[in-house]
Amino acid sequence: MGSEIIKKHEGLTEADLKIRVQEKTLDNPNLKKLKANRAYLQDKVKTEIKFDNAILSYGNLPIIFPNTINVIQGQYGSHKSRFVEMILAAFLNSKQPESELCNFHSDPEIRFLCSYIDSERNLKDQLPYSMQKINSMAGYCISDLHPALDFTSLLNVKREERFDALKDYIEDLRKLNTGYQHFIIVVDVVTDIISNFNNPEESLKLIDHFNELINANDITIIAIIHENPSSEQKARGHLGTELMNKASTQIKIELISDLVKVSNLKSRKTKKFSPIFLKYDDTLKELVLANDDEVKSANVQKIHKAGIDEVIDFIKPILRKGCQTQNDLVGKLMAEFNCSDRTASDRLKEIEKNKISLEIEGEIFLLYSLTTDRIKHYDLKSDSK
Repeated sequence: MGSEIIKKHEGLTEADLKIRVQEKTLDNPNLKKLKANRAYLQDKVKTEIKFDNAILSYGNLPIIFPNTINVIQGQYGSHKSRFVEMILAAFLNSKQPESELCNFHSDPEIRFLCSYIDSERNLKDQLPYSMQKINSMAGYCISDLHPALDFTSLLNVKREERFDALKDYIEDLRKLNTGYQHFIIVVDVVTDIISNFNNPEESLKLIDHFNELINANDITIIAIIHENPSSEQKARGHLGTELMNKASTQIKIELISDLVKVSNLKSRKTKKFSPIFLKYDDTLKELVLANDDEVKSANVQKIHKAGIDEVIDFIKPILRKGCQTQNDLVGKLMAEFNCSDRTASDRLKEIEKNKISLEIEGEIFLLYSLTTDRIKHYDLKSDSK
């Protein structure tokens, strides 16, 4: 009906109308993209969909899949970078015995190029030493650099120029290394790429670029990000929030006693894997698998560590945001300290009964409970004396 009106009004033939539509499409690049996407998807849905196999696994458990954004998060000093060193070694040398790399291994049929883009460590010894460890774990000696290990630093690039520098570097890397089947791009740490990681516009611009990279090229992104202190697994800033939404795999690294716990917070393509426990070997200067006795001992120590001071430090930022039901707060304590609901409840009762002070930004608060509609809640009140 609409086309008939146009033809009647303008005196256009059907052929003229088609030409007009084609011209409009050429003048509108986004419309052209959407139509191309439609055509591509129409062809795809007519055939059997075959999902890609994991490119990195832990034993038989798939961990990372190709053409995805993956996030590795943790507090400062939790061995995030050492964990990434190990999995990059697995990408670089799929023939290395799994036991040498804590049972992590990559797809042996794919030739990977791994690029480590750092923004934190100094260029004199910290970053070079880290790259030496990757090289060594991949089976190479110091004087014989692995040809598929690429690395650089953004440390001396102005923060407001880092996003464009990153884009240019990855594009140059792809053009100069056409012999590789897949690129693993590690950004450590991702919040240093933009001027303000709490800025929605900057954050989405970076994530959109990551999505463009993984969809238009054989690229997988591994973004390393710090967690906010005592933040209930919350990665830093608006960028951290958006990355969590877009990531296919989200891994948390945390210290429990002397062990490094690797947890799967999110897995879009497969079920979550159970926690993996590693430990830092001071002789080898790398992570190794923890044995069952060490894991049991660490979990017991975690329960014992659920003392008043630790519980207070944990609940302060939670309650600062607002009231919590007893069930929610107890559940968070159980998850954090690997303790029973009774232990968690007892700690809260003890803090409230003994009127133990909770200092937040120089102000003193007390924990108190109230019951509304038969549901018990915990909240903070100012202790102004």
